[in-house]
Amino acid sequence: MRYFASIAALFCFFMPASALANCTGTYCNDILLTRIYVNGPITYLQTNADQSLLDCDTDPGNYLRVRRSDSEYDDWYALLLTAFAQGAPISLRTEPGTGTCYIQYVMQNR
Repeated sequence: MRYFASIAALFCFFMPASALANCTGTYCNDILLTRIYVNGPITYLQTNADQSLLDCDTDPGNYLRVRRSDSEYDDWYALLLTAFAQGAPISLRTEPGTGTCYIQYVMQNR
């Protein structure tokens, strides 16, 4: 049994971050940002996760979106830019029932 636990621990240690990233429903967990694109009133985000599993529309371009008019935008953008620069994983929730994948909140993970 101890041998199995050691193998499982090694597998998790060497597993790529993309294997842990997941999106489902209105939530993405342990994802890495692969692109941040600011254009007018919207900031667009691409990640290493399969965003098609979300209950919202990421098209065109498979992007999550952040409205620059949101009151938390400056805080979110600082967190997103830091996570992007450090290659740190984040978790986020999208707004339910909006159709388009707009971000409701963001958390940075360690």
